[in-house]
Amino acid sequence: MGDKMHIAFCTDKHYASYTGVAMTSIILNNLGNAIFFHLFHIGLNEDDKNKFILIQKMYMNVEIKFYDLSSESRIDSMKINHYYTKAVYLRWYIAEKIDLQVKRILYLDGDILCLGDLKELYYLKLPSDRKYALAAVGKSQTENEIKRLKLTQPKVINTGVLLIDLFEWRQQKISARLFEYAEKHHDELIWLDNDVMNSVLDGDFYLIEEKWNHRIYINNMPHFCILPNDIIVHYSGKYKPWSHDCNNKNAFIWWEYVKKSLWNNITKA
Repeated sequence: MGDKMHIAFCTDKHYASYTGVAMTSIILNNLGNAIFFHLFHIGLNEDDKNKFILIQKMYMNVEIKFYDLSSESRIDSMKINHYYTKAVYLRWYIAEKIDLQVKRILYLDGDILCLGDLKELYYLKLPSDRKYALAAVGKSQTENEIKRLKLTQPKVINTGVLLIDLFEWRQQKISARLFEYAEKHHDELIWLDNDVMNSVLDGDFYLIEEKWNHRIYINNMPHFCILPNDIIVHYSGKYKPWSHDCNNKNAFIWWEYVKKSLWNNITKA
């Protein structure tokens, strides 16, 4: 499994097509890289699964492994809402399920778009003087949020793009700590997995440049601007390019990748 970029997605039947578009954008912008996708899922339907399998036949540099976590009971009691499903918690299983030979993995949300080469990020050398379990894009948090999350410092990460050192993650027993915190603070969570990960990590992560997770809020025009050096665009917030009430002309680039994907029959939802 060496000399491959290992990339993980977590999805369900509702988000599989969008995940497929995200994968397609990665493949088309990384044709010179060997890519091993790890697809963790709940209730993936046969049509979508067959499309993922076909991707492997279309691109010689791509492999995909499926992990059906439908029977995992720990997520049954996790908090969900109209915006978040149980699939958001699947990323906490990655270190448990993946082959021990894989040393690091790049986790990505299904609402991202890759616009360039991922080698620089995937092979990023983490500082040797600190045992970081992950690297991510961060931001300063408000005083109210610092208090709500019980943080000792002001920095938080967005969990949509995570470069994970699997050895350190396991050594620090992060998955167990995340599940324990989520169960204990069930009623207090607002941004669910983001809240849990930031509360548990409390600043113990390596910060990377925003070009690796440039969050775009397409219902707010002034904040929608893909910058020249952006590699990963993350369509954050309630409104997505596929939202039925999204008429933002700047969402066109996502639809261009839809046309290039096996999910080219996607319509606004």
